[in-house]
Amino acid sequence: MAETGVKAVKGLKSVVNNCTIAMPVQAPVVINNDDALTTAFKNAVKDVEGVTANVNDGQVTLTGPNKRSSLPNVMQAISTLKPKKINNQITIK
Repeated sequence: MAETGVKAVKGLKSVVNNCTIAMPVQAPVVINNDDALTTAFKNAVKDVEGVTANVNDGQVTLTGPNKRSSLPNVMQAISTLKPKKINNQITIK
């Protein structure tokens, strides 16, 4: 784009484009450790009956019965804890 504009200058013989574009630096992905996930899980779903979690190597496996209407809230609460993966094995009742 800049090269095209400069080429339009009368009497200019050549244009060398030495522009570089720096890529944005991405922040590293943060995954909480198992102890932090276990503690945070207990607080996140303390009002939800029957749902339990097993945390292993940053992966949370959810089990137990739950109502379909409260499932999105449970999944959102667990997602905010930043686990590596969520294995949803909750039974809808």
